[in-house]
Amino acid sequence: MKERKSNIELCRIICMLLIIAHHCVVHGGAINIDTCINKYIALFLLPGGKICFVTFLAISTWFLTDQSFKAERFFKMWLQVLFYSVIFTGISMCFDVTITTKNWISVLFPIIGYTHGFAATYLAFYILIPFLSIVADKITCKQLQWLIMLLIHFQIISKVIGAVGGYNSPICSELLLFILCYYTTIYIKKYPIKIIYRQKILFLIVLCSWFSAFLIYYMATIRFAGNEVVSFLTNLCSDESSIIYLIGGYALFFLFNNIKISPCKIINNIAKCVLGVLLLHDHPFFRNVLWNKIFHTQGWYYSSYFAIKVLLCTIIIFTWGVIIDYIRQKFTESFLHLSLLKKLITAFEHLQF
Repeated sequence: MKERKSNIELCRIICMLLIIAHHCVVHGGAINIDTCINKYIALFLLPGGKICFVTFLAISTWFLTDQSFKAERFFKMWLQVLFYSVIFTGISMCFDVTITTKNWISVLFPIIGYTHGFAATYLAFYILIPFLSIVADKITCKQLQWLIMLLIHFQIISKVIGAVGGYNSPICSELLLFILCYYTTIYIKKYPIKIIYRQKILFLIVLCSWFSAFLIYYMATIRFAGNEVVSFLTNLCSDESSIIYLIGGYALFFLFNNIKISPCKIINNIAKCVLGVLLLHDHPFFRNVLWNKIFHTQGWYYSSYFAIKVLLCTIIIFTWGVIIDYIRQKFTESFLHLSLLKKLITAFEHLQF
């Protein structure tokens, strides 16, 4: 197996830490508190999670564009998502979360059922790669430009028009965002632009993206709440499809991609557990339990140590997430060697796309 690049793996780790902090203030509710210094901190952490989401897409597509579909990889991730879906649905029940029979049935289907959105979309996207790569192999530069522009229109421009007209078309989706990033990455790899190697400019782009989004959130919730122009801008950066986050996320990826780091086993092994950390702490049923019943975030909204507590929560969740996923890897991945599953994997590998 090809050795992982520690600079990219370090990027994964940092991004996951920022995503946890983002979820702490979002799902923990701190973004909705009255105006004070802690609200400013919460609003400042908001863009980090969105930018890092796009960075994860950039990392994934950067390597997937050079790889063929591997059934074993698909089933390995499928088992991982199923593991967290089932285990943490059960744990949520222990905290008096109401789980219906329909919920349990849905939990057993990691792609189309009740599971984490990023993981479900990634699995759906990954199984589409054999078909997407056929287009990528035969498409010309001009055709690729048109394809990317069409995808931008469907995924991004449609939301701009929706914000103006008051109706958001259902045409955009997280899966479409994955496909947009896939072909954008292919274009950048085939026809690289100089800016992706300019470290200072990339760093400045990340900062500008982050502070631009923070400024919009600040104006929308504190300074000019209710203003139509500000509300319009807020709609444009409400999710990961925002052009602000797409530019910032890719810039962050290239920033780390240009850094030279000697292979580090510790970094690489920790980074292998990053998806598990996401699935654990942002589980649809468990997230409210985590923030409201375990960490009791509502109790320290106005604490003088708010920033320190957010930092400590982030580190604790990340650390325990890595430990749990390391144990999970030893337990669930042994199922890949079962004869029935091996036959299924082999059958998938021999499919002619």
